[in-house]
Amino acid sequence: MKTVLIAANPKSGNTDRMELVEALARHLTVDGYHAEIVSELEKLQGRILCLHAEGELHAVVAAGGDGTVSAVATRTPTETPIAILPLGSENLLAHYYGIPRNPSHCAKAIAKRDLRILDAMEVQGTISLLMASVGFDAEVVRRVHQHRKSHITRWAYRYQAWCTWCTYSWPKLDVTISQSVGDGFDSNSTTYPSQWCFVFNVPRYAAGLSIIERSDPSDGKLDVGLFEKSGPIRGLMQFWDVLRGRHMQRPDWRHLSACEIDIRLATKSSGEASVQLDGDWAGLLPIRIRIAPQRVRLIV
Repeated sequence: MKTVLIAANPKSGNTDRMELVEALARHLTVDGYHAEIVSELEKLQGRILCLHAEGELHAVVAAGGDGTVSAVATRTPTETPIAILPLGSENLLAHYYGIPRNPSHCAKAIAKRDLRILDAMEVQGTISLLMASVGFDAEVVRRVHQHRKSHITRWAYRYQAWCTWCTYSWPKLDVTISQSVGDGFDSNSTTYPSQWCFVFNVPRYAAGLSIIERSDPSDGKLDVGLFEKSGPIRGLMQFWDVLRGRHMQRPDWRHLSACEIDIRLATKSSGEASVQLDGDWAGLLPIRIRIAPQRVRLIV
């Protein structure tokens, strides 16, 4: 009997949705699988490697938000399919592929195994599937993360966005891009100034905002969008243009493609800058992001 591991994040979303995880386990059992729920990431990789070595692992389910999907992908071998039971607040990857919050649908998809082969972003030993950003929004994510006690609501983001806007220092960044992946950046690399930077693998952002529309998660490239200058007033106008879909016409906006991106504080910039990956705080600069071609097999 093949095993389906269900990696369940009990903190995903804004309500307790573990009953949906249990319902998925029941559907899988009826379909003839051994369903095993794992709620601790520290134990997940060991179970994945053990079952994979024994040839007993059919699929791994990421039951949570986009951060849970990335955490599962980081711990799962490339050849092992990953399914999503979207339980987070945004569920951007699930929305992109039309995956509903439905245990029965998830179980049927696992049995059918219709796969999409996706590129991913490799960031300091971890895998992310959606996007990264450095700037104001990443600082908001950091503050929400630091004040998090349980499930996150959108009001938590709105409150921290207001607090951040009043105090954020808008540090200057150096964004270096390369068209190849290697141990270092060569003479063909180019460095751009920025105060707000985005890197996309999948063209989705929170709250339905469209920042880079045509990013393709299977083209072997990452899309980089950056505002060369920003600040309290300029940033407000940039946000307003993003809402209207007109930011790409701004003279301070750049859209680039790359295989590897290095982002760090500019030489004369003071302070620190936060990084967010797939909606989760990922620490402070510097950061290096690389394309990982055909890294994930996603069940849709």
